[in-house]
Amino acid sequence: EVNYALSEFPIGNSPILFGGNLNAVNFWREDELENPTDPFAAQLRVFRTDLFPKLWWPLDLGGLATLTPQAGLRVTTYSRGAQSKKAAHREIPFGGVVLNSPWVRVYSGYTHLVEPMIQYEYADLIQKEVFPQFDQVDLAGDKNLMTYSLANRVVGPGGSLLLRLTHSFNLDRSVRSLSDLRTEWQ
Repeated sequence: EVNYALSEFPIGNSPILFGGNLNAVNFWREDELENPTDPFAAQLRVFRTDLFPKLWWPLDLGGLATLTPQAGLRVTTYSRGAQSKKAAHREIPFGGVVLNSPWVRVYSGYTHLVEPMIQYEYADLIQKEVFPQFDQVDLAGDKNLMTYSLANRVVGPGGSLLLRLTHSFNLDRSVRSLSDLRTEWQ
């Protein structure tokens, strides 16, 4: 597996940032199927590439918060499909917006950062085909998601502590699901 992450950087002198991820991996899976003598049915070998370039435009809201619209296009190619030996690909346009407002207070010897965040993400899977399923990249698809989180970080001479609570819910009326409350502690 090869991964490359391009950290966001400004495009020329504009406030717009560009960045993204590239992933290439060769999967090999042997399935125990009813007909193990058929080599096509008994094993699945797939080379997959996943390219996900994105644009960000952070907008300062008077020092109180930052509003960051985002846009991108995820392009995933497979050396074969889930049910055929022909190469397959999918494109997923992505859009979203993040609103965050960090509050910082410095005490003698340490700094306390509290950062509430609200994020909206929308993605529309153009091809509704069946693709091989190996990991989270293959599960990417339609998304109409609202996420909010609260991060508490304390930094001092002895190191740092982080507590982040995150919760998401799907805005799609046909799904209407809530995520578990995710807790991150470092």
